[in-house]
Amino acid sequence: MDPHATPPVLLQLYAKLEELVSLMPAEYQVKIKQIPPEILLSSIILVAVFFLLLVLRALSRPSKSTLPPVLLVGPCGAGKTALFFALRDASLHNGTVASMQENEGMVQLQGEKGSKKGQARLLDVPGHERLRHKLEQHLSDACAVVFVVDATDITPHK
Repeated sequence: MDPHATPPVLLQLYAKLEELVSLMPAEYQVKIKQIPPEILLSSIILVAVFFLLLVLRALSRPSKSTLPPVLLVGPCGAGKTALFFALRDASLHNGTVASMQENEGMVQLQGEKGSKKGQARLLDVPGHERLRHKLEQHLSDACAVVFVVDATDITPHK
């Protein structure tokens, strides 16, 4: 076997490439035929691999429900749920927003000039002592924890 012989698979690819080139306008055919077939074929393979990687990346993006959450935690009445709604809906709830259940939602992240930077999943965990186990359930999955404290509720030590 001649080590310099072109493998049959490449010969088939060259033949297909010739077919495709013959379908193009004449001025493109002249330019493409000036390019060595090895370089042209490797360029086509490179572009195909690039698009395949783009498709795989798009398909492998985590869904909104699989994004790790940012936990909003703290004592009862600290303002966790009010902060949650302010971040999620940009709505201000007047007064207290009591919540004995988890609140979950997506928040659009923005850059300095208002450009979209992505999304974050917020999870508001109740602060009541009897529901502390809910915090423990989500803590290992969290990407960040925001501890919310009501600054007006802190009394100075005597």
